[in-house]
Formats: sequence, structure tokens, C-alpha cells
Amino acid sequence: MRLKKLLLVSTCALAIGAGTTLGNNALLPTSQTVHAQEETTTEVDQELLAQIKNNLAGVQPVNLEQLLEVEDQYLVDLYTTKNTEVETNPELDVWLEMYNQLTIDYPQLNLLTGEDLQAYNEAAEVISTYSEYSYSDLNTALPSDILGWYTNALLENNDDKQAAVESIVPQIIQARDAYIERRTERENGEDNGNGETPAPEDEFEVAIFESTDITEEQFSQFTEEELAPIKTTAENGDYSQETMDIVRDQIIELNPEIFTDEQVGSVATKIREAFIESTPATQEQLDQLDDIYLVSMVGEGNQAGTDIGGAYNTAVYDYPEVFGPEANRFRDALVSDYNLNEEELLEVPDAELLWEEFSVFQENNAEDMEALALAMQENYGITVDDAETSSDESSSSEESSDEESSDEESSDEGESSDLSESEPASDLDIYREELVGQTDLTMEQLNQFSDEHITSLMDRLGLSTESTSPEELTALRAEIVIAGYENFSDDQLSSTIAPVREAVVNQTPATDAILNEFSDRTFAEWYNEAKNADAEVPSYIFQELVTMYPDMFDALVVEAKNNIIQNTTITQDQVDQMQFEDILWAVQPNESGDVNYVDVTNYLTERYPDVVNGGGSQTPSSDGNEESSSVDVSISSSVEENEENLPNTGENSSIWLIIVAALALIGGGIYLFISGRRHKN
Repeated sequence: MRLKKLLLVSTCALAIGAGTTLGNNALLPTSQTVHAQEETTTEVDQELLAQIKNNLAGVQPVNLEQLLEVEDQYLVDLYTTKNTEVETNPELDVWLEMYNQLTIDYPQLNLLTGEDLQAYNEAAEVISTYSEYSYSDLNTALPSDILGWYTNALLENNDDKQAAVESIVPQIIQARDAYIERRTERENGEDNGNGETPAPEDEFEVAIFESTDITEEQFSQFTEEELAPIKTTAENGDYSQETMDIVRDQIIELNPEIFTDEQVGSVATKIREAFIESTPATQEQLDQLDDIYLVSMVGEGNQAGTDIGGAYNTAVYDYPEVFGPEANRFRDALVSDYNLNEEELLEVPDAELLWEEFSVFQENNAEDMEALALAMQENYGITVDDAETSSDESSSSEESSDEESSDEESSDEGESSDLSESEPASDLDIYREELVGQTDLTMEQLNQFSDEHITSLMDRLGLSTESTSPEELTALRAEIVIAGYENFSDDQLSSTIAPVREAVVNQTPATDAILNEFSDRTFAEWYNEAKNADAEVPSYIFQELVTMYPDMFDALVVEAKNNIIQNTTITQDQVDQMQFEDILWAVQPNESGDVNYVDVTNYLTERYPDVVNGGGSQTPSSDGNEESSSVDVSISSSVEENEENLPNTGENSSIWLIIVAALALIGGGIYLFISGRRHKN
């Protein structure tokens, strides 16, 4: 009997012990029971994990080496939790919230908090100002060390911030070199005792080295901040070869001096071709400009948002000896052949005169000095000198006196002669006069358009010379102004483009804030391109915007994703598989200004049936500008590495204790059963 009791008690104790172990594993805080990738029980999205780590280490004082000590699933779960909180509190900073939680759950990381955290952020800002190191660069050198060095250096240099920074730069370099060496060891599979494995390569860097001729040494000379917008371009283009060719040129434009003559020359050749096609520049002029000047000048213009026209103007002002002779040739011809006032012409900048001539050239497909003379009078108020005109009138008057006996008879006969020599006005001439009479167009402006051009614009609108209602004439006036926008005043162009802007806002996901970043002349160019392509103007302009400036839609995409997730059954994972353009079109308000989320669901289901219906993932044909969640985890990928999961450490799972306990219970039951029968017998 005592043996039975002993076995029963032992069996129960074993079972209770197994259950207690399981309970502890479930209830105790993760940071107290699980460390650095022990017991990985669920599959972690490695791409999402890498993005989370990169962003966290890019904007908070923690580096990827420290994050190796944090469980992968913990990071993903924490990120998901904080992202959910954003839905009810949009002002919440996900990365700061995650960092604060890490300081609590992983005290072994010794992360900065409170006044130390504030002091480090201030120090990092100063160091970034007086050195080449960004915030994420400093994180790799370990924030706590950086703060200590900087504080001591300030004391030693009497609060001279620049001197303090310069004094600690060698320490920063040494710490970063050590960090990079440890990272290299991990990438080469050299275990440093922590069970670390090689980190996956950054997709952007891989694409640079595989798809372009940019070397690692060249690439390493740019900061994360400099490359951020270019990286976005690469991501939006899905790293295609065509996209990487553009990215390669953009990187070279950042600092052409560090690249080879061949690399810079290839970009300069493309720039020259673009100039010849879209500006008054000639090959002879462009050949006089240095490759490095051209590339760097265009690169600076791109960063400032200047178009190719602005780049050409810069070149004209920088090199008057190159472009001045051509401008002077036009001035001389205007003065000698058309009596335009020379002093007034000299007041017109070379660039503006060359643009005016270029516009006339495009209009007539040939150099037309008479048309240029009219344009200069109309657009710049250049007057005509009357010396030769008076001489001609005097000569004409003398000839008339010889033929007639009195001034009155001469005048009457002259008028009669003029009428008999002039041809009857055509319907189109009369129509031009009607346009001038009922709109703000002048005859000089209209005369810059050939009859064929005017007729083609009328045909586009379905008008004839009998279409003289105010509405019809106003519509034609708008087409004329946009078609020859270079020849009209800013006020005329602005009044014409305003309805175009309004149509784009009303009919596409673009907003006023986005459209206000672009000039009326840019809109005129897009409008003409749309008409030439026989495309709907608002849709065409929107497509140009999302293709050329996708980053301008980031905030709209984040908001749209959040609204879709909150108001439909579509999940975060599903919406992340959709093109950002489709997402924006889906939440486009209806005629009443509301968003019908039933229609949103139907639209996205039709576009992505496999994704929405759960039939499997569906990769968009072009990924647009995707985020991996309602808070964009790609906004600050400013750390140079990602880390993979560490291997399982080999700890025994509590499941084995449960199995042992169960076997013990079964065995104990069998023993008791047999013993009982023996006792009866």
C-alpha cells in the first residue's frame, strides 16, 4: 500500500511539475524567460522583421547588433501592437514607443532613457552638423559611448561644440570600424560566440552592384539621407534594369567628381541629348560645357525640383560667352531687319530671348525672324524705331503727289487703290477678329499661329468659323493659350490652367497640395502631351505625377490603407500586396464627396481577386510605392544591414515534460490496476 501511494504521489508530482513549467513559459514576461532567439515557435516574416529593425535602428538610439539580443517574434508583435494603437492615436510615434518598451522589457541592453536619451539626441544632432556621420551611423558606434565621449569633450573644449566633435571623431571612427568588422565576421559565418548568422544583403545595394557600374568604394561615399529618395525610385521601379539605369545616373549626378570620366561622360551625353530636344541649346554650344559641370548642375537642379528648362537657364547665365553670340545674332537681325529698339532688346536677358526664338522655331519648324519680332513686341513691349518708317512714308507721299494734283484727291485715290489691291478677308481671318473682340487675346498673339494650327485646335473642339458663342470662343481661347503657352502672359496662362488643376483634383486622387508644387507651364506641357496622345487630361497628369513623383503620395497612401483596413474586411497583409495607385483610386470619393467602402471592397476584389479572396498572394505588375503597414516601415532605411534569425539554441521544449508525465500517469494506472486484481485474488 505504501508503494502504491508513493508511486501515485510521484506520478502526480511529475504531472504537476510539467504543467507548472508550461504555465511559467506562458505567463512569465518574455524578457525574463526567453533571450536572443531561444525557442522560436512561429514563423517570422523575415522581410518585415528586417524593415522593423532597420527603421528602429535608424531613428532611435539602438543598433542592429543590440537588436540581435531581442526575440524576433517579440519585435514583430510589439510593432503590430503599436501600429494598432496608431489607428486610435495618429500622433503616436511607433518607433519611439517600441524603443521605450524595449528599455523596459530588455534592461540587459542598457538603452538610454530619460535625461540621457534627450542628451544623446541633442549630441547626435550636433555631431551630425559638424561631421559626416548621420544619426544611424552614430548608433553603430554605440549611443551610450557616444554620449560619454561628447560630454567629456565639451568640458575639455570649454563648450565649443565644433571642437568637441572634431576631438571625438577618431573614437567614432574606431568604434564604427570595430562594429563593421564584427558584422563582416557574421556575414562570413564566423561565430563570435553569440550564435549569430550572416545578415541578408540589402536589396538596394545588391541591385546597385549587380545592375550598374558603380563600385562599392564609390557607393560608400554617400550618406543614407542622400540616397533615400533615389532608393525610393529603385523600389518603386521594382529594381528593373531600366529603373536602375536611371538610379545609376542620379547617383552620379550627386557628386560626379568621384566617378570616372567614362561614367560621368555617359550621363553628360544623355543630358546633352535632352537639352537639344527640349531647349534652345545646340550641340556646338553644349560641347563647350565641361561634363562634370553639366552633370553636377543638372543634379543640383533635380534635387531642388528644377526642370530641364531651369537647368538650361542656369547654363546660359553661367556661360554667357557660349550662349551670348547666338542671342546677339538674333538681336542684330531684329534691329537691322525689323527696326526693333536696340536698347530695349539689350534689356531682355539672353536666356529669355533664346527661349522666345526657340518657341517660334517650334511653332514654324524653321527660324522665323518676323514672327520673333512680333513676339518680342507683344511679350516684352519692345518698340519699333520710326526712322525708316518715316522715310518710307515720305517717299510714298512724294510719289502720290506726282500722280495727283491735290492732297485730298491723292488721299481718296490712295484708299481706293489699297482696297482694290487687298484680297477679300477669309472666314478664318474674320474668325480671328471675333476671337480678339470677345477674349483677351491680341491679334499679335494669334498671328503667331498658322491657319493650319488654328484650324487643328478648332477641329479638336468640334468648332467651325460659325462657332462664335462666348462659350465656344472661350474654349478655343484656352486651347490656344495652352498650345502656345510660352507666348502668353502669366495671367493668361494661370486663368487657363486653373480649370485644368480643378479637374485633376476632382477626377483623380491628386490633391491641391501636390498640384501646387508644379508651375502652370508644367501643366501646359502635360496638357499638350495628353492631347497629342489622345488621352484624358486629368488621368494623364495624375499618371505623370505618380510615375515621376511617387513619394509625394506617401501620406495619402498611408491614410488610404488605414481607412481601408478600418472600414472593410481587407487586412493589412492583403492591402500591402496592392499597387499604391489602385489603393488611391479605390478610396476616391464619389460625386457626393463620400467614400463608399462597399464599392472600395468590390473594386479591390476585382483588381486583386486572389489576394482578397484568400486564394493566394498576387504580385502587382508594378509595385508603385508600397508600405508594409499603416506606418511605413521603409521611410528611414538608414542602417546598412539586416539580420536573419539566429538558430534555435537547442533548449528542450516543455512538451517533452508533458509526454513524460502522461506516460507516468498511464504506467501508474496500469500498476494500480494489476495490483488491485492481485489483492482480490
